[in-house]
Amino acid sequence: MSMRLLLDRKRRLDAWGRYFASKHEYGHWRSCAVSGVYYIPRIFFDADNFINLLKHGLTNTLNRHTNLCYGVIGKTQSEEAHLYQLATIDWDDVIELQTHGAGHNDANLSQAIGVGHQQLFTEQHRKPGWKIVVLRYYSEQEQESRNQRVDILFFAHHAIADGTGCAAFHKTLSEYLLHQTSHSITETQSVWPYIVPDAIPTPSVVEDIFPLTSVSPLQLTTGCDTYYKPWTSVPPFLASIDSYRTRTKIFSIPFSKVSTILAYCRTRNITFTGLLHAFLLVYLTKKIPSARTFRGSTPLSMRRFTGTSNDEIVDQVSFIDHDWSPDLVSSFRASEEGSDLENEVFLAIASRFHNEVKEEILAIPETGGYGLRFVAGIEDLDKFCHSAVRETKRSVTYEISNVGLVELPKAESEKGK
Repeated sequence: MSMRLLLDRKRRLDAWGRYFASKHEYGHWRSCAVSGVYYIPRIFFDADNFINLLKHGLTNTLNRHTNLCYGVIGKTQSEEAHLYQLATIDWDDVIELQTHGAGHNDANLSQAIGVGHQQLFTEQHRKPGWKIVVLRYYSEQEQESRNQRVDILFFAHHAIADGTGCAAFHKTLSEYLLHQTSHSITETQSVWPYIVPDAIPTPSVVEDIFPLTSVSPLQLTTGCDTYYKPWTSVPPFLASIDSYRTRTKIFSIPFSKVSTILAYCRTRNITFTGLLHAFLLVYLTKKIPSARTFRGSTPLSMRRFTGTSNDEIVDQVSFIDHDWSPDLVSSFRASEEGSDLENEVFLAIASRFHNEVKEEILAIPETGGYGLRFVAGIEDLDKFCHSAVRETKRSVTYEISNVGLVELPKAESEKGK
């Protein structure tokens, strides 16, 4: 009987999920994460009241997003990587609470993000492939205010959620927290561990829409330039899987500047992500004078082609690589900061990015997308991902992931502001 239950809990994992399961197994890609800023009313400042509120909100979030009720089991000699439906979810397995006395600052947030990315998801037969880290601040100013700022970081195994999926988690959680803060404290009681219903939907599989047999595999290479390979920093070799460390730095754009930047992009028919590529290339060309070329990578959502809403927690992402030629790199180096020439090259890069992404998106219905073709071209995912952390060269210089504008629900008193 127990064997039957074990088998019944296994769920199919698509090719992209199996790819990330292998990368996670070797410590190469540990999690996808998105942080959210929440403001909690004074009545919930008390630790017990706050935890009850959080438990209630998370219970409702799990009820809505049943994909969070799975662990990710890596490949073994006898079977492929797969999802495993959990029977229960324990509070201590998915929540980490931190308190900081000096008030909010980016250093605390940066450290929490960095440490979170270093950790692996373990014991996935009894723990889910995600967790949240909650940062609360106890300065005098915070205690005297009507609302207390709380930072919540959502970390997910990339086979469970992509960046859009992580943002969807925050949208749902904030909706339930906002709803509950308008009710009495006694109405926020919730029982944990969370009991996973026996019958929950099976996560969708991308190959059911884009069969791998109809996808033309990519010829996997390490650089398209005949003479120069892209600069990709030092070798990624790890002495052990536990020696991995991250260096996180938060770069904030004031909210008052965002509308101006987006308006600038619209008038020049470029995107904000393209602008970020150009900014980063300016930095790299000046910082790494010996490099002749760089290669960037950008994730692309497949949801418009699978019919999946942006409000769902899934991993349905492709990607596209961009090779920045020696000519472009040289042009940046030859230009003075703030000059017309620098601005010209800047816009050329952002425009080229826009055109490459547009071309890729138009081709996805027929080709399945660059990312799926990439995975289809890998004969042995396990071997490929293992070698990726022991090669002398990375395949790309950097990646820029932009989940776009995410609006969280507002209280009635805040609407219209």
